[in-house]
Amino acid sequence: MRIQLFCAGGFSSSLLVSRITDAAKAAGVDAEVSATAFIKATEIDPDVDVILVGPQVAYLVDKYRPEADRLGIPLPSCP
Repeated sequence: MRIQLFCAGGFSSSLLVSRITDAAKAAGVDAEVSATAFIKATEIDPDVDVILVGPQVAYLVDKYRPEADRLGIPLPSCP
């Protein structure tokens, strides 16, 4: 599974990638997680299986949704 994480691009991003990778591994899922700074929001990799948005930029979900929908890639809503 390929996961693209949009984030602010700081230290917490590498920590979040590590936690997502560990959680996937614990669930028996082979996951490749890449982090992309939110400023590159239009650069969605069309080959990813799911897009996640870091909590510090959750307010930008609506910015990513049209492109994710066009590509047919799930983008979970943030609470």
